[in-house]
Amino acid sequence: MLRLSICLLLLLVSASSSETSCRNLLDVSSLLPSGSHRYDGIGIIADATTKLLYSYEEPFRGQIIDYFYKPQFGASLDILKVEVGGDGQQTLGTSSSHQHTANEKPDFTRGMLWWLMKEVQQRHRDVLFYGLAWTYPG
Repeated sequence: MLRLSICLLLLLVSASSSETSCRNLLDVSSLLPSGSHRYDGIGIIADATTKLLYSYEEPFRGQIIDYFYKPQFGASLDILKVEVGGDGQQTLGTSSSHQHTANEKPDFTRGMLWWLMKEVQQRHRDVLFYGLAWTYPG
């Protein structure tokens, strides 16, 4: 995590060449024994704090996402792990549930996480998405 933070700080302070990215600095696949593990990439976890990113005005909001996910630019991250909201209060806020009642039609576009997933996929078509259920709808 420290290497990623340092790399992102360096990228934000200085201009990055198209041949140097955090992906090259952090690729650990060569360190793994052959056939033992699969290296899927590096990513971040998005939760209820995504609303802080959304509150930035364009073009700054888009530039921040570019620094994280645009291939061969900035961090070039490969994975976005999102919190599956359940309307429960957490340490950093609340993520809206996809379904508030048993009779309600599920709506997966609630909250900021669906928006972030669409924005990331526009920049990086091969990004891997993972979901983590943190709280469950009542």
